[in-house]
Amino acid sequence: MFWIDKHNKGRRRKGHQIVNRFLCEAWSEQDGQYVNCTYASFKRNHEMEKLLYREQNGFCCYCMRHMEVNQHISLEHVMPHNSVTKQNKIDFKKINYYKRLNKNFKQNVVYKHLNGTRRKWRSGPPYPHFCAYENLVLSCDGSLFIDEDKEKKLYPSKMHLCCNEHRGNKLIVPLFFIPNINDLIIYNKNGTIGISKIVKSSQRQIELSNTIEDLALEHERLRIIRQTWYHIATSSIYSVEQVKAAISDEPLRKNIMIDSGIPLNVVNRIKHPIYWSLLCEYFWFYEYFTQ
Repeated sequence: MFWIDKHNKGRRRKGHQIVNRFLCEAWSEQDGQYVNCTYASFKRNHEMEKLLYREQNGFCCYCMRHMEVNQHISLEHVMPHNSVTKQNKIDFKKINYYKRLNKNFKQNVVYKHLNGTRRKWRSGPPYPHFCAYENLVLSCDGSLFIDEDKEKKLYPSKMHLCCNEHRGNKLIVPLFFIPNINDLIIYNKNGTIGISKIVKSSQRQIELSNTIEDLALEHERLRIIRQTWYHIATSSIYSVEQVKAAISDEPLRKNIMIDSGIPLNVVNRIKHPIYWSLLCEYFWFYEYFTQ
């Protein structure tokens, strides 16, 4: 995983400009209230998405998938978009949990929906949570594919198997806001995820484990993908570019699987072009396993 630095002054300024412009345009002087000032309207022009894409170098904040522009991308709210209880009341316990994350988050984010509000929002932070730069990161949409039918056929997509959409409004630890997250979360050679021994607190270990579970980061397909990259990276025979070229080059694909020592049970899953194409979107793990 990687740390997302929300303290960069240049990116924060651009993020705040995007939010200020949106709030200004959503205010109707004629009606004396906010009109269409919703998350759906905010994300429609993709301005924040483009900024976050550059900030994260195109990688999903959770599973490390590299997303193409306008493909498999989802804006993720750190403080959930709808932080309410089962009784449909504001969940202050959940809101305060995220506010305690760090001083930067507390100063710049407030839980507030504005559509229909008759009081104009002042320019500058804190910003409403649904559009605040500090409360937004990029996640993939969790679309992988299914191959569980009797004929073992692959189908291009099944939504929400991991990450943002799978999480919903569950309370999680925002792993990407922890500066040394790469020291706390470990990817094992069999593709599983472990918690480092430097995490001494049993409560913290439970929180991290629960977050990984709520994001479905141990999904079978993700484990297979990470395990495959371990073998390719540690064999030091093929580059990322060659692995990507093997999407359309079956002989090369077979050679990579054989020469890298990928287990047969894994080979039987990833040998299909669709699966291999998905594998290539997780090339971040090549560098991780070579370090």
